[in-house]
Amino acid sequence: MKKRILGALLLGAGMLLPASEWELTRQEPERDFASRIVPQVQNADFSGELATVAAGTRVSSSVSDPLPQRLLSAQLERNGQPGKQGSVSSIILSVVPDETRPEGYRITITEDRIIVTGNSLHGLLYGVQSLRQLLLPSDAGVSVLPVGTVVDYPDLSWRGVFTSGLASKELRDNLEDTLSLLKMNVMIIRVDQWMKYDRYPALGHKTAAVGKDEYRAFVRRGRTLGFEMIPNHSLYSHFAWALWGEYGYLMEVPQKAISNFSTPDIDNPDTPKLIRGIMEEACEAFDSPRYYHVGQDELIFAPRPPAGKEKRPFREKFATTLKLLKKNCDELNVHMIMWADQMLDSRTGGVPENTWRLRKTLPRDVILADFTYFNSKDGFENIPLLAGDGFKVLGTSWYDPACIGRYCEVLKQTPGVLGLIASMWGGMGSYYTVPELQLAAVWAAENSWSVSRPRYEEYRNFPTDTFYFLSTILKPLVRSFRPLDLDAVARTPVSGENSMFGRGGKLDFSAVPSRLVRRDFTFALPAGKCLVLGGQTSQLPHEAVLEFAPEKVDSISFAHATDLPVRRALAFTNLDNKSFYDPKDIAVYTVFYADGGSAEIPIRYTREVTDWNEPAGAACAPVVWSGKTPGGKMARIFGYRWINPHPEKPVARITLVADKSPLSLAVFGVSLERN
Repeated sequence: MKKRILGALLLGAGMLLPASEWELTRQEPERDFASRIVPQVQNADFSGELATVAAGTRVSSSVSDPLPQRLLSAQLERNGQPGKQGSVSSIILSVVPDETRPEGYRITITEDRIIVTGNSLHGLLYGVQSLRQLLLPSDAGVSVLPVGTVVDYPDLSWRGVFTSGLASKELRDNLEDTLSLLKMNVMIIRVDQWMKYDRYPALGHKTAAVGKDEYRAFVRRGRTLGFEMIPNHSLYSHFAWALWGEYGYLMEVPQKAISNFSTPDIDNPDTPKLIRGIMEEACEAFDSPRYYHVGQDELIFAPRPPAGKEKRPFREKFATTLKLLKKNCDELNVHMIMWADQMLDSRTGGVPENTWRLRKTLPRDVILADFTYFNSKDGFENIPLLAGDGFKVLGTSWYDPACIGRYCEVLKQTPGVLGLIASMWGGMGSYYTVPELQLAAVWAAENSWSVSRPRYEEYRNFPTDTFYFLSTILKPLVRSFRPLDLDAVARTPVSGENSMFGRGGKLDFSAVPSRLVRRDFTFALPAGKCLVLGGQTSQLPHEAVLEFAPEKVDSISFAHATDLPVRRALAFTNLDNKSFYDPKDIAVYTVFYADGGSAEIPIRYTREVTDWNEPAGAACAPVVWSGKTPGGKMARIFGYRWINPHPEKPVARITLVADKSPLSLAVFGVSLERN
């Protein structure tokens, strides 16, 4: 990017920041240990006493599966330091079968022993995942946890996500690990054009499709973590993905610009062959799955032949399609799952086609997946309606917290319900860039495990923070830090008439302490001031230079927040209210090495930073301070950690440059870090 440096618009040029000492990172004081376990447990009773566990503590297991033991040992190694001693001498893992609550577990912690007992192998895995979250790293080089007991079990049987395609191996493995820590047990993967087909190579996307071997490896890994791995295809409805190019002749209504809702001609004999072949290849890639989600939503929006040109009625063709899909599923030995909207007269199954009438003849072993994305008076009544008709029902949510909470209450109260799936309409990698999707997964996990607790507005941990800390639970801990002294460049007061973002004293951050500590993030802040960089049209400084004596670092963390974008209501509002201009590229931070090399760090809205009042948080930057303005508005500061790709090279300078966004950026602290 081009620099915009104009005299007074540059801060810190040619100025060496005063030296500060390296300090040991001290984890935040923690007494509310129960809140560290996600999802919230059903029962926890802690005495107030503490036990300590060292790296290398003996973990014994009576089960043949080595995974729970391996996960726990890895966590102890990551949290601890060699040569340290803890009070706990042994950890014992076992299974005592209990069919009434097969995924339940019990953790008993005394000063010298920990016992984790699962009601099944899955229950033991979830008990170990909870124990990993309870282990608090300490500056003494051991893990600290409370003496007491945890008795826990899920309220709903199915708890999972619906996502699309495969991300890179690193991201998809991390996603499986994170969802397992959330105690989810179902993953529905939309395959469509994101797989390389052996028999139909033209169906796979030229650059985004991956081979069946990669799917198979992902599926097998997921099963070791307790997941039901389920393929999904848009078959008949939303079939546009298959109607490009070679198979365009199967389109029911030929179009120059193909519609996302396009359907194939089910009466063309090549269409059933193609659908069957797709399903067979998916079952191969998913290593003989037990379930298959065949789509079938929003058919009402499909392009139709002109009036009088249809070969036979739409509802009749849909009935033929359902019989074909059910026959395929039976012959492939998989249970059929389909979207429920075409089976409901209150949804897309109503007038003019009234496909809901086909519900009477639909086999009752078909699982109907109802979707309700936003909280309203209507929608939730479909669950008891479908269950009352004899169907197994699967709820599907998106990212509205109130909707997810109410949804799970209805699901728990209704017999014949399987559970809840959190949907996301985008690639799997979006979990690491879109905060609403992190919220969707975490909040679905919380509410499907322990329904009605907690309420969103009372949630101690922001969902995006929960996702961040779980997804980095095995990342190296920051053991020491050196705060950069920003006094020379921090010129904007955090309170008063001329406070940051020009709000005439209405935005008051004077309650922010001089030191911020959150997990292994630590920042030392200038007294009563911060560094503010102006946006595209601002008269504030556009760039700041932080120059210091060269240091080798493993990472650098930034405490920052932006101003509010225009036309956005304050939290907590409907999170779908995103009609404002998305500011996206806020700034570029550049790290300069002593040898002349450099690395750029893009700072993007809702990823590495977000505004001080954003309800969903930032995807890659947890909250390091939370409070309220004098007017009672929620206020936050976010911590973004950049991992140094060259820790062997000393860092000598950091520049912070405002980018194309109109938003101002407030920087409160910068810390150099070592592991």
